[in-house]
Amino acid sequence: MIHSRKPATHSTDERPMNRPEASPLPPGNPLADDVLTTLEAAQLLKRKPATLRRWRTVGEGPPWVRIGSSPKGRCLYLRRHIDSWLDANTYTSTADETVRRLPGQAS
Repeated sequence: MIHSRKPATHSTDERPMNRPEASPLPPGNPLADDVLTTLEAAQLLKRKPATLRRWRTVGEGPPWVRIGSSPKGRCLYLRRHIDSWLDANTYTSTADETVRRLPGQAS
């Protein structure tokens, strides 16, 4: 007998983890390129969606927005926030990174 399993879901994403996310905005919307799903943001950052979900829980990674008032509302990323986060985490050398990450040091 073959048992079918329900695809796993993550608590902050209502869609099954093995299905691609639909774009949050309709095609042609001028903001469509500025709003990214978790999958799109992960692809942009060359990370797995699970990494972005983990970053959200521990307060790391780029800022994100929740659409909907419940904890299961959709998590989206704004391209400008990702760009700003990347700029803030861009270093010219490992020494620059070390100095900027020390507690109490000015950036």
